[in-house]
Amino acid sequence: MESDRPTYTSEDGWQLAPTAELVYEGVCDRIDDGGVPRADLVTAVADDLDCTEADVSDAVRVLLQRGFLYEGGDGIRVTPTD
Repeated sequence: MESDRPTYTSEDGWQLAPTAELVYEGVCDRIDDGGVPRADLVTAVADDLDCTEADVSDAVRVLLQRGFLYEGGDGIRVTPTD
């Protein structure tokens, strides 16, 4: 049985587990072009997904390491900063 959910693959070929996909979607829904502070983002996504902030924080860390998200001086972004 195939899922209708998209599979997210980073530039280096890593794929996300379903839980990380939900966090990624939640993060993308909250991020604008200016970036969002990590703590604010983690709290909001945890509330949206009804999960712990620790779980979201772990997923954000992995998403950053694998190139799905970027972090700069203005917070978490979905695109790299210049």
